[in-house]
Amino acid sequence: NYSDKDIDLAIDKAADAYDLVKSHKEINAITIFDKDYPAKLNNLGNKKPPIIYVKGDKKVLSKPFIAVIGTRNPTQYAKNVGEQLVKKTLTITDDVIVSGLALGCDAIAHDVTLKTGRITCAVLPSGFNKIVPKQHIKLAEEIVSSRGCLITEYLPNSEATKYTYIERDSIVAALSFAVIVIQCDVESGTMHTVDAAKSMKKNIGCYIPSEKEQNGFEGNYYIVKEKQGLPLREVDDIKKLMESCTVFQNQEQMKFDW
Repeated sequence: NYSDKDIDLAIDKAADAYDLVKSHKEINAITIFDKDYPAKLNNLGNKKPPIIYVKGDKKVLSKPFIAVIGTRNPTQYAKNVGEQLVKKTLTITDDVIVSGLALGCDAIAHDVTLKTGRITCAVLPSGFNKIVPKQHIKLAEEIVSSRGCLITEYLPNSEATKYTYIERDSIVAALSFAVIVIQCDVESGTMHTVDAAKSMKKNIGCYIPSEKEQNGFEGNYYIVKEKQGLPLREVDDIKKLMESCTVFQNQEQMKFDW
């Protein structure tokens, strides 16, 4: 039970938070009561954020998303594979590439998409004024200036914590109709996104290297074996992943000559 004093304090804090966001004209605050709140976040059930903050083109949220994720420390081989996977994905779909703005595989997803002239979206574990890692502040600005957007459920001055990273990963999964894993370990943050995607019955594609390059890909093998991930043994297997997705099949505007 809350006292009248507690309720008044909560109202005051909410008003302060609202004023803070309104002072940043470049930030859009979207509540669950707004028509442009992404229906895809309903995948989170009762855990969906009541408010999301968007910097950039909020209309991007209505488009289909594909997540590309993985370790913060990919091998050079994985970096090369990741670039090819993203490029191939962009040749067969008009969808938005979404990731978490982290080092490594997330950066590959965003960078390659931007260099291809396509739209990417980053989900943050912090507020817009506390972007992590700091060396990706410029990347975040480029995403916004290139018709993409940044999304967070946190107020501008909120710091990232272990908990907010996990929540960020769940939002990435909820927004996407498919998840592509470049490289990861069995015990890694990538598994948060994979587990969330699996619980939502999303399609998960996972790169499986040749035997000589298998070091560092233990998590990839684990996802395929234990979480029914679709093995991507070569770049062209991306097409199989896309074709297995109902959302992709229903996009009548897409006409490809295979």
